[in-house]
Amino acid sequence: MLLLRELLESRGISISAFARESNLSRRTLEDILRRGDCRLSTARVIADALGCTLDELYSTDTEQNQ
Repeated sequence: MLLLRELLESRGISISAFARESNLSRRTLEDILRRGDCRLSTARVIADALGCTLDELYSTDTEQNQ
């Protein structure tokens, strides 16, 4: 599961601000938040914009159940 919402909230970044920073459309980000996943290439753009790794961007089912 993509942790985008949690990462943005913990950093105090709005969807609109992150859309500008990452050069992704707000609509794309809203779709990603609704679905909880995205293409690997898009995940790489998100991770780079957040300054995190792909591992940090995703959680495993085990982590969610703890």
